Amino acid sequence: MTLRSNGRLIGWLVIGESRHASEEGTRECGYALNQRFWGQGYMPEAVRAVFIYEFTVLGTHQIIAECETQNIASARVMQKCGMEYEGTFYDADFEGNWANRYRYKITSGVGETL
Repeated sequence: MTLRSNGRLIGWLVIGESRHASEEGTRECGYALNQRFWGQGYMPEAVRAVFIYEFTVLGTHQIIAECETQNIASARVMQKCGMEYEGTFYDADFEGNWANRYRYKITSGVGETL
């Protein structure tokens, strides 16, 4: 993610196939933002744009995202983007770090109202 005004790199957002084998066809989203830019609406804006593209152009049916339970700001981003809380799980991230995590999801029907 870069700032429109000057092209400065401020974060990243990735979306791809779910790492959970039982969720075939489900895409998974992850993101991070430079702390200096927290609370300014950049991440919800970027996530919504990616969701719209996934649902309208790629035909994605469902997207999930997770965050550690202490990362309330990340959970708030998911809520602002129309994702629904699915539950709290003890799970590993992409690097194999285990923690309690909130899981959120959004389906294509909801994505049309973003």
